[in-house]
Amino acid sequence: MILIAIVFQNIGKFLCLKVFNTKRTYIRSQWHWKRFVYEFSGTLFLLLVSFTICTALNLYYGKPYPTNDSLTYGVEFSETGERIGFKDGDQLVTINGKEVKFFNRRELLIDLLLEDETYVDIERNGTAIRLTISDEQKKAILEDRDEFMNIRFIDKVHLTFENYGIFELLQKFYKNINTTIESARILTIGSSTVQGYKKVKGPIAFEMTNFPSFLGILQLNCLLLMILNLIPLPGLDAGNAIIAFLEQRREKVYASKKLFTIRLLGIGVLIAWIVISVFLF
Repeated sequence: MILIAIVFQNIGKFLCLKVFNTKRTYIRSQWHWKRFVYEFSGTLFLLLVSFTICTALNLYYGKPYPTNDSLTYGVEFSETGERIGFKDGDQLVTINGKEVKFFNRRELLIDLLLEDETYVDIERNGTAIRLTISDEQKKAILEDRDEFMNIRFIDKVHLTFENYGIFELLQKFYKNINTTIESARILTIGSSTVQGYKKVKGPIAFEMTNFPSFLGILQLNCLLLMILNLIPLPGLDAGNAIIAFLEQRREKVYASKKLFTIRLLGIGVLIAWIVISVFLF
């Protein structure tokens, strides 16, 4: 999936050249703002593609989520949930003090996993109960994410369909960016230094079961590549912008072979560091 995101990044650079009506070799020899726009055009296009996918999916499907109040029979949990302390029929009230208004399994799981200290307020047979979830339990939830919790007796629940407003769309996209930033931090810094599910290896991911889920995963991969491109390493957009600045100062471009080698080394350093951080930290 990341390969498709790379294709979109290169499409962005190609479109930038078309807009400026110039060629890559010519724009590299110029010392003005167009050169820097070109270097970041791939990143900006990834942001645009990701926002377009996010907006299109949300506008097309709307909010077909049951309100939490409509879950008369509560929520059912897998064995993982039962070991943590949940029981079938529990009503979710708040997660980390945030009221649960809609049952959106994916977003609820993200709320459970991304906070440093997580607690869930539930109602069980009229009794208020608070469950605290440890890092080891978050790891178990992540491994069991597709079965962890579901609506109980879903055929008896009425779904509410609403359209998203502009502000809600921006909120959802902002939340996607934050989720992707956490994933990028895990890839580049190591899970042991990241708040939230500190003991978990790797970013949050969900199964690709249909075309909408494919688009959703593609959107997150575009965001992930966009964020990685902000790392100041040669071969990435931020690093290439630094090279452009150095070329501007020296008023001379680097030789093509030398520049290719520098960028290849930069990407190699990033890949090596990701492998080390994911498997050793």
